[in-house]
Amino acid sequence: MFFENRKPDEVLEIFLIITDLINNTNDLFKKNRSLKKVLFFQKKLVPLVRGLRLGNGYLTRFHGGDRGNIELMDKALSSTNNKDIGNSSNFIGIERITSGRLIMLLDCNPPPLNKSSYDSHASCLSFELTSGQRAIFVNCGPGGRFGIDYKRFCRNTSAHNTSAIENTSQADFKSIFSAERYSKEIISRGPKKVNIQRGKSIDAKWLECSHDGYYENFGILHKRKIIFLKSGTSISGTDYFKKVKKLSQDSSLNLETFFHLHPDVEITNHPHVNSIILRLKNGEHWIFETKVGRPIIKDSIYIDSGYFEPKKTKVIILKNKILEKALTVNWTLRRREIVSRHTRDLKIINI
Repeated sequence: MFFENRKPDEVLEIFLIITDLINNTNDLFKKNRSLKKVLFFQKKLVPLVRGLRLGNGYLTRFHGGDRGNIELMDKALSSTNNKDIGNSSNFIGIERITSGRLIMLLDCNPPPLNKSSYDSHASCLSFELTSGQRAIFVNCGPGGRFGIDYKRFCRNTSAHNTSAIENTSQADFKSIFSAERYSKEIISRGPKKVNIQRGKSIDAKWLECSHDGYYENFGILHKRKIIFLKSGTSISGTDYFKKVKKLSQDSSLNLETFFHLHPDVEITNHPHVNSIILRLKNGEHWIFETKVGRPIIKDSIYIDSGYFEPKKTKVIILKNKILEKALTVNWTLRRREIVSRHTRDLKIINI
């Protein structure tokens, strides 16, 4: 099965290989009927590659995948003369939501298991978000090239923009040994059932999804609903946690919800203690707010092929306790309109 490990950059790699092969042997593919299946496969890959790109043109970085080479992507997509963006909103289990200048890609599928999960992350219901060409919220990324400790950290739920209970991951990892020198860690248990529902109204669209990754250990289901105004000026998020199974040790449970920021995002204090101002390099100001507790800012890391080493950044953490049968955590991100705002994106990507 293609893309069983759900790495976006693997989709790109296969697309680039096929496109290069077709471009260099074009006459052969036109004359040989048996090779037309390759042309058909390339046609199917075009909207898939486009669907996995954020507003800055790079790929979303889920399950150990990197951001990809933007020049190679643009060149290959242009050479196909295929402007198809597809009718799907789900790309290898990653849901795509667009509104105004905002693009969000959200992991809405169970992680691969066993031998397909050497690089997979415990990232269900996490997301990456851009406004125009500027990234706002990002996952920590693929840590494998900096050693086993970075790889383990980046695979944990806490390295993603989602929620973790009792500082545990929604998936379990175990080591397996093979003929190779070093052991590999695979996902042995994770979310089994993920529900997805979309809706829209006159002025908004929303995505509602849930997973059962914390059911076995804590008897809890996590549901996340994200609402976008169609103007692209506001996002409202609700994380709902419900105890559906009574366990002996569940008197109270610590909950943390993470929002990792891109290194280019500047943080500014807001007069209200439950709000934070996020300033992007294109001049946009976004206000992050929560109604439950005070946001905590801590150090985090950001990893992709654009940096020679892990880049220091910040993460916003919402801390709560699940005391009763359910808990709701509300958060919003809205654009602050300022006088004579001019975005300073270098170029517009429309390949």
